[in-house]
Amino acid sequence: MPHFTNFPSVLYRFGNELDPVIFQKLGTYVDIIDQVKDDITVYADYTVLDGERPDILSYKIYDDIRYYWLFYYVNDHIREEGWPLSAQEVFDQMEKYYPHQFIRTFDNWFKSDFKLGNRATGKKSGAFGDIVQTHPDLGQIIVNVENSFSFQRAEVVEAGFGFFNPDTINVQFTGKQYNAVHHYEDANGNYVDIDPLQPDPSNVTPITFSERFIEENEKRRRIRIIKPDVINQIYSEFNKALK
Repeated sequence: MPHFTNFPSVLYRFGNELDPVIFQKLGTYVDIIDQVKDDITVYADYTVLDGERPDILSYKIYDDIRYYWLFYYVNDHIREEGWPLSAQEVFDQMEKYYPHQFIRTFDNWFKSDFKLGNRATGKKSGAFGDIVQTHPDLGQIIVNVENSFSFQRAEVVEAGFGFFNPDTINVQFTGKQYNAVHHYEDANGNYVDIDPLQPDPSNVTPITFSERFIEENEKRRRIRIIKPDVINQIYSEFNKALK
């Protein structure tokens, strides 16, 4: 990759190899960028568009794809958390990390058979699967549904292995796991607790996993870029410092 061309070289021995080979020292860091990245005369704010890759943005701003790596040097959050995802990638990630179904109930199930590893079955929907997570503070149960059905609102769900008197709960809300509530906030954006046995109070706002995931990705879209009129100077000084 062109970015690493001027990095210093070191002798490195891979695995059990007896002879070392010349390898570029990829961990080299030059503080030229740190010295200017907070200088308002050098940078501008920018919002990354949906699906806009680093190389595409570099060409769009500088008419050259070589400067894509500068976005990572200038923006700590991009370097640490990664480039913002496209809308489709966000959805795919949510499907991957939150693949189950949630049940929200106002019933007191904390000492019942609604425990990790036990089976939950919808009496009306026919959906069934093992309980993989429980969140008593939110009144939530997460189920890995094993058939093609989905739990339904207002249905009764039973759990455990008691054939004659199984424990049951009434479903208030249900849906994809990423649409479950992650936490609640007050008017100032502070995390607040709720009574899981009661309907949500009117003075708090539920924040779902999907809303939180999307908001975190939106934050990554807001970046700083080095202005086009100084990019060649910064690039030249960076390479001089490497040498």
